[in-house]
Amino acid sequence: MKYKLLSTTYYARVQSVTSAIGSGKNLLNVGCGDGYYNLALHKRFKKLIGVDIDADVISVANKFKKAYHLHNVQYKQVNAEKLPFQKESFGHIICTDVIEHVDHPVKLLKEIHRVMAKDGVFIITLPNAKYPFLYDPLNYGLRFLTKRFLSGFGAVAIKGCLLTKRCRNFWKAMGLRLYKH
Repeated sequence: MKYKLLSTTYYARVQSVTSAIGSGKNLLNVGCGDGYYNLALHKRFKKLIGVDIDADVISVANKFKKAYHLHNVQYKQVNAEKLPFQKESFGHIICTDVIEHVDHPVKLLKEIHRVMAKDGVFIITLPNAKYPFLYDPLNYGLRFLTKRFLSGFGAVAIKGCLLTKRCRNFWKAMGLRLYKH
């Protein structure tokens, strides 16, 4: 969690996601990090599963789970491009500020689509080029220094993709609707 909890923009995003996702039987949190969203949502779902590729943050999430007695929450170290779940097994899925970090974003989206129930709800967030320096100073500076970050940064590649006709058709073909862009 670190310094992001000091940011009002982080809290605003958490509020937006948690109010829009609703409630239900189960939720998959793709790229769950330290599990903060699961704390905000654990009372609304019978079961929450958080997945992240980083073993260290899964360890932190499990400590967080224990400290807050989140008995309906489970964490797994998983590559989100190969989710170990059955087809259509989740009614609700969130993926917050993750897509810009994966090597194959389309593969990630296809996997999410595969495990999402037909009438499921999927919320994805990604960074904006104009996010405040104080929200994430390290990555704010790195985006100017590394080609990899620039090529995968939401404001350059992902956001641009979301706004093109080709990518909107991709969302539509997957049965997804883009509510805001």
